[in-house]
Amino acid sequence: MLFSMTRKRFYKTIFFSWLVFLGIDFLFHAGLFQSLWKEPLPAFLPEKELYNRIPFGYASFLLLTCLLGFLYIKVYNNKVARKELFLFAVIVAILFAAINFLSLYSFTTIPLKQLAVFNLAYFIEIIIVVYTINKGICSDNFKRFVYSCLLLFFATIIFGILFQNILSA
Repeated sequence: MLFSMTRKRFYKTIFFSWLVFLGIDFLFHAGLFQSLWKEPLPAFLPEKELYNRIPFGYASFLLLTCLLGFLYIKVYNNKVARKELFLFAVIVAILFAAINFLSLYSFTTIPLKQLAVFNLAYFIEIIIVVYTINKGICSDNFKRFVYSCLLLFFATIIFGILFQNILSA
């Protein structure tokens, strides 16, 4: 594996990158863009059922984070320059967001505005997750990486809650 990294470190990197993914997703959808989801959409389940299925969404983020991590270590076998990392992240994010957009557009009745915002958030989340995976894999100080991920996770949750309360007032 990359830099003779242990599997344990790789899986820890995936876990903490996933936490960052969850926090950013919460900030976007429960905080910043909450007004887009307030009106009932015929394409969505009733609100109670949506809440019951949140763990499935979180599991999908974990699977995507695993896929991004495995893709990252298969593509790069040494430290990557920022420009190359950014290009990799943008290409992967464009592909995933476009796939998701076209897939949802093909069988749901989600209005284009919500679909575009949803996939823009997805695009940004994927770029951040790829960057986070890179940091975890290439970090000389893994504890610092872990603390940074935890700080980002809790900060995004707190800001998401603040935005929920400010924007819904």
